[in-house]
Amino acid sequence: MEVDLSKFGGPRLSIEAQRRSDFAALYQVVLMGNYDPILEATRPGDIVVDAGANIGAFTLLAAARVG
Repeated sequence: MEVDLSKFGGPRLSIEAQRRSDFAALYQVVLMGNYDPILEATRPGDIVVDAGANIGAFTLLAAARVG
């Protein structure tokens, strides 16, 4: 599955979603925007710890924001 997170402020990447939980993670982070308040509060230079990162969709978006 090809996912383009650049539309959401992140990098373009290719994710191989093999499990239902992989699709659920992408849905929650990218489509539903469940993590948008955290991303909006994140500034360049901040430190973000993503414990239990699953496939890393939020981690990549946060990394793009903090540099």
